[in-house]
Amino acid sequence: MDGETQGLVSNRTLEVPMNSDLVMSNQMRTDDLEPETFETTGTMGFYSSRVIPRKQYTKLETISGQGVRSMMYAHNVMLLLGGIYCLIIVILGVTAWVVPEEELNYGQLDYPYAVYPQGYQMLSGVLMIMVFAYMFMLTIFYWKRIIVQWWKKKDVTLEMVWVMALTLGLTVYTNPFNAIVVIEEALETLDTRKITPEQEVIMSTVESVAFSVVTTWYIWTTAHSYRYLDRKPGILFYIPKILVVAGALVIRILAYQNDVFLNEMALISIFRYCTFIPQEPRITQDPAPLRWALGLMVVELIGVLWTIFDVFWTRHCLKKVDYMRFRSKQIGFRFFVYFNATFYIFYWITMLVVITVTVDRRTLFFALEGRWWFRFSGRIYPFGMLLMLSSYTYVTATVNLPAHFHARLFFFGCKPCVRGSLEREEGLVNEIEPITYRSTEPQSSAGRRMDLPTSCFTMQTHVLMFNFAWLVYYYGTEKFNNLAIKQDVFRFEVAEHVVARATDTHALVIDGEDRIVIAFRGTASGKNVWTDLKITQRPLREVVPSIGVAQANTDLLASSAWRKANVHSGFASAYGAVAQQVLSKVKELYDTKARPVYFTGHSLGGCLATLCSLDCHASLGLSSRDIFVSSFGSPRLGNKWFKEVYDNSIASCWRIIVGPDMVAKLPRWGYKHCGKKVLLTTDGDLFLDPTALELKLWSGEKPGMLFHRKASYLLAMRTWCDINHGEEYVPEFWAWPFSPNDSRRYYWACKV
Repeated sequence: MDGETQGLVSNRTLEVPMNSDLVMSNQMRTDDLEPETFETTGTMGFYSSRVIPRKQYTKLETISGQGVRSMMYAHNVMLLLGGIYCLIIVILGVTAWVVPEEELNYGQLDYPYAVYPQGYQMLSGVLMIMVFAYMFMLTIFYWKRIIVQWWKKKDVTLEMVWVMALTLGLTVYTNPFNAIVVIEEALETLDTRKITPEQEVIMSTVESVAFSVVTTWYIWTTAHSYRYLDRKPGILFYIPKILVVAGALVIRILAYQNDVFLNEMALISIFRYCTFIPQEPRITQDPAPLRWALGLMVVELIGVLWTIFDVFWTRHCLKKVDYMRFRSKQIGFRFFVYFNATFYIFYWITMLVVITVTVDRRTLFFALEGRWWFRFSGRIYPFGMLLMLSSYTYVTATVNLPAHFHARLFFFGCKPCVRGSLEREEGLVNEIEPITYRSTEPQSSAGRRMDLPTSCFTMQTHVLMFNFAWLVYYYGTEKFNNLAIKQDVFRFEVAEHVVARATDTHALVIDGEDRIVIAFRGTASGKNVWTDLKITQRPLREVVPSIGVAQANTDLLASSAWRKANVHSGFASAYGAVAQQVLSKVKELYDTKARPVYFTGHSLGGCLATLCSLDCHASLGLSSRDIFVSSFGSPRLGNKWFKEVYDNSIASCWRIIVGPDMVAKLPRWGYKHCGKKVLLTTDGDLFLDPTALELKLWSGEKPGMLFHRKASYLLAMRTWCDINHGEEYVPEFWAWPFSPNDSRRYYWACKV
């Protein structure tokens, strides 16, 4: 092919590390960057990069989007199980286990109470001990890791220190004292001379204080510390928190001395007082319970309202700073707010139900003695509550661990950006780091994959791939003859145009100076539509490998996941029609000059490019570092086993979609997407490997087929670049046509 393409290296390049679950909004512009953050490098030319010094990433910054979703789903299951457990015990406590009215034997008390079976008490005690053992091990492991991190003079954030206090306090809270008492009572071996009610009261007070102090301190200090971006907090940071926490602590101790045992959760004690009145009217005759409950409520209300203020003020402050520069603060804060709000609301409601609905003999015993017990029964409900609390502690500790910590103690799996069999490849084993963003490629004669990590998203690369994804639609038609193409920095020629008439599959094999590009055409004919509609699945092994098996991949093809992997039968047939011819040409070009191989395509072409990349890996033995995939509006390709095989084989697969594109959400049942998701919106936002947690509420266009058009993808990328890069980087799209209706869906694109 003759002609020239537009230059692919700009004068300045923006490089910003960010989380794999990061959203970059239109508030971030490169002209806001501080001058000292740029440096010049390169041999053939100059480019500037934003370098943010960082000794160590946290686990939250490097967990993949799927890993965060899996962790949150597992945590929500734990919350649900704990809540169901407590609900079942509450129902049994007011029905099957309630003492009949004629059998009440507490004299002065004539309202029903529950007596719990011996078997249940044994089970409850054993489960509580198991939770404590887990919490104890988790605390030891977390403390050891953070202390080692500090000893090696690596980054230890304030948030990590607060989590250390949280794990220690909650381990004290889950101590096995109550569990031992319950088991001994069930076995009728309890020695009242060794374990007296006074000792139970003291331990209960210790538990209450430990929980209230560490949770209040952790939530408040963490919400505040996230807005300290480049300096440590001073004394004014601590004074109000110490005063409020100390005030609540003094009230609890004084109330204990007056035989009032307040609840550890904020604002629960006053509710418990109100529900005590119909159960035991004598409480109104004693002014102490109301006095201490109201006093604690005032102090707790100050702490709660001040914490809420800090949350909103921190959110306001973080909105005003460069999102990419302070990515760890931004992501950590968003996760912190969502995770803690959902947990404590659920936990608070569960505890309120538990302490107000049922009454057990221990509560009545204290009431008869003139002691007012505002806590939930330490002998009956703890396992359900502690299950929720242990899950909360685990997630909090995990996301604040250093990125390279691999602890098998924890029971949820969190996948880093590089995972599975890829970790065995030389050069990829240390690439556990956040996804990064660049506007342009660095200068190199070796090809992009040798210079950038597999987790780096480079806009210029994807713009080039988009040009080829659109070019394959035009190649061999009249439209191609009218297309003005230049060749400047990146010189290339079309080595082969592969066409299968039976399925109307088109592929271009591009011979470039520093890379080989394979582009597949998407849906453009009736035969292609028929291919799309064949949504049944067929085994992957019937399609890949197409020209033999590379010696290095024999283990992969023998794995159980490979045997269970299925793909869309229509896509498999379309690819199979051109596979051998495409791979033969790729092998010829690669043997002539070893270069990275890039795969691209729009719509159906994106699926074919994805399938071809795995075929090149399996058939030609190309390493993951030599393979790069950039698809646009690609539908789902295979089942969950195919996703597992693909994600464990190909590190650099970027699946770019426009938010309202309906095609990218199909087929719905029995199919899974693979690779890293890149979401573009009509508002000019870009999300890399997002989770629901990272996505803000978006009220843009409704899903539709119009957003599947190639022009929509062009305008979405151009909108992002215009808002965030301005004149520093202008994407080099070729002269592709788009209509005024396309432009109206992208307001900012119209201003270019």
